[in-house]
Amino acid sequence: MKKDTLIVVMPVYNEQDCIASVAEKWCAELEKLSESCDYTLHIYNDGSKDRTWQVLQSLPKDHLVLHDKPNSGHGPTILQAYKELCGKADWLFQTDSDDELSPEYFPLLWEKRQDYDFLCGNRGSYNQPLPRKLISAVSRLSVRVLFGKKVTDVNNPYRLMRTEVFSPLFAKIPQNAFAPNVILSGLASLKGNRVRVYEIPVVPVSRRTGEVSIKKWKLFRAAVRSFFQTFLAALPEARGIWIFIGVILLSLFLKALSGTIGTNFDYESYTIVKEIVKKGGNVYAETSRYNYGPVWFYTLHFLDSIPFLSFRAALIGFLALCDTATALLLWKIKLRLPALLFLLSPIGIYISGFHNQFDNFAILFALCAVLVLSDRETFPKEIRTLQAGEEPPPPETEELPLFRLLAGSLLLGISLCIKHIFIFLPFWFFVSAKGKRAKCVLLFLPLFLFGASFLPFVWSELFSPALHDNLCQTGKQLLVGNFRYTLRGFLAALRQDSPALYGICKNILVYKSFDNKILYNYILPGIFRLGIIPKILFVGGMIFSGFLFRKRSFFFQFLAYTGLLIILTTALTNQYLAIPQIFTSVFYWPFGLLYNLSGILFYCKNPMATYNRTLYFLAPLLLLCVFAWISRRRIAKALRKFADILEK
Repeated sequence: MKKDTLIVVMPVYNEQDCIASVAEKWCAELEKLSESCDYTLHIYNDGSKDRTWQVLQSLPKDHLVLHDKPNSGHGPTILQAYKELCGKADWLFQTDSDDELSPEYFPLLWEKRQDYDFLCGNRGSYNQPLPRKLISAVSRLSVRVLFGKKVTDVNNPYRLMRTEVFSPLFAKIPQNAFAPNVILSGLASLKGNRVRVYEIPVVPVSRRTGEVSIKKWKLFRAAVRSFFQTFLAALPEARGIWIFIGVILLSLFLKALSGTIGTNFDYESYTIVKEIVKKGGNVYAETSRYNYGPVWFYTLHFLDSIPFLSFRAALIGFLALCDTATALLLWKIKLRLPALLFLLSPIGIYISGFHNQFDNFAILFALCAVLVLSDRETFPKEIRTLQAGEEPPPPETEELPLFRLLAGSLLLGISLCIKHIFIFLPFWFFVSAKGKRAKCVLLFLPLFLFGASFLPFVWSELFSPALHDNLCQTGKQLLVGNFRYTLRGFLAALRQDSPALYGICKNILVYKSFDNKILYNYILPGIFRLGIIPKILFVGGMIFSGFLFRKRSFFFQFLAYTGLLIILTTALTNQYLAIPQIFTSVFYWPFGLLYNLSGILFYCKNPMATYNRTLYFLAPLLLLCVFAWISRRRIAKALRKFADILEK
């Protein structure tokens, strides 16, 4: 009869007093099963600081393989072993080296192996310190809720696994997982994976040598990290969809709830605009309270016409739908946690629910444009690399097919027609695109669509004699050097003779909001402000950033743009804070998360406030920290080079 091959994985760290006896006991127990088992004991020394490695080297080498590695922790060590050894045996068995679980239970698992894929011990409610009991309970509850309840003792270090079944499961676990056994228990509990599970009770004994390496504050941090990684592992699985749906419903409820606080200036402007559209008027000629492209006021008219819904309810629902669509796209490109964080961002909930601002509508179309223009499979890897502070390789830029090029440019143009927050992005794409055709289409088509969208509202005025006389008068003033008159006189004449064209010029092209200049006044050192006009700083900074990020993917450029816009802008108000929400949700750790949570304190203090200087100062500062964090190794390398230059 053919023997089953078995590899026993045993991580060890600072166990010089007991490792020899533990290895001897396990070899003796496994030898009793030699008729049905061709076994090897692989011991991984995780950078022990005592004499553990010397003791291991003195042991008999029959059926024993030693691995010496730098310290990375218990979890990464056993996961490394799983991935290295899963193709070399029919079965993997993992146990710890602390002598708490006896090898005498192993034959009870081995004899049942033909009928099951995952056979493990259940330690029950054994004597543990209270903090560890609480952490075990939380881990067990997390696995039950996120995956299922097949496995009771989810972090047990006494598990026999059929490699044919578990090999694809090992591949799903990130190498830095703190508690891969918890995640494996969860994956084994999923009905879709069809893992047959068998458990037996095992009685642990108190540790007689060494000491627990994780305790007190480290234990709490380890528990949080383990829960977080277990949660992330659940998102790509079947139950992750239900989590996503639950978060969508919660986000919708919170936005509807924030909408009950009251109304604001923006909502009042929308009611004025929708009434003008309803009676067939020209919005740009009849009100100064509309500062955007034409798509939005037609959207307001449509929302007002929905039966059985109030205008405010339809408005909040539509903006929530835009947020949901953006989150769905993030989920689709495997950025699942950012998708959830985007939906639950307090800033996004407040802006969509109370302020009813529609930057998210423009962001949705810009994101669609980026996805059409880019290779979506590379996004998760690029984001993980940047989150780790490393510099990803430049994307392989191939000349885009004409259809994708036109579709992406068209979507970006629609985004500008909704709200022109991405007015500099065509230039960024122009700088980084490959090929003259791509550069020209990406630059000119979106801007042409933006400009052309206003033509139906000013067409009759463009050919009026009054506009002709105004242009002639302006030209004469330019010839005599009266530049101060030019803009003022031109706008004054437009206001009287071409009200729609005047409204577009005054309320869109040269519109100024609070003009609080946060970066210029409060963050930029005084010496850098000498002789620099804030508008020049903003425009120049946005153009320079296009060159700075020209070797990054379109997706990263899109994300970085939303953050830089808020850092450099000369006018910052509440609604603008939702623009970098997608950037801070993708690069959530640690400063992106702080950004998304920063609004809670201020919004709860005064939810009706439309101006908050403290929050406006904090937002660009946190966004700068996000950029510094994802570039930290590059910055450190530059500082080291600078220090070397100074030393020389």
